[in-house]
Amino acid sequence: TPPPPSPSGPPVAYDVSALEAATDGWAAARRLGGGGFGDVYRANLGGLDVAVKRLHETSLQGTREFDNEIRALTALRDPSLVRLLGHARGGVRECCLVYELCDGGTLEERLLNDGA
Repeated sequence: TPPPPSPSGPPVAYDVSALEAATDGWAAARRLGGGGFGDVYRANLGGLDVAVKRLHETSLQGTREFDNEIRALTALRDPSLVRLLGHARGGVRECCLVYELCDGGTLEERLLNDGA
């Protein structure tokens, strides 16, 4: 069982296999959505529900951009931002980011509903 991420500490480095297990093998039932970077899955790490973003094999984002994203998101700490809790790299194209899980729909849905 992987350790739980710390909401107040630095991002945890995970094995991709631990994140794959926490998402039931990247199960479609756990998929929350996707975008240009990749698909996002609901997972549970050490009793904490999280969102795991998995890099698409066809994504144009490379490992340098992935590392830059980790550094930038680690440095940003603001209550209005979703926190980066962890990351994993299993190979050249197997990269994942672990975020705090925010229930209540997508950002787009929240913005549209707040404006209504």
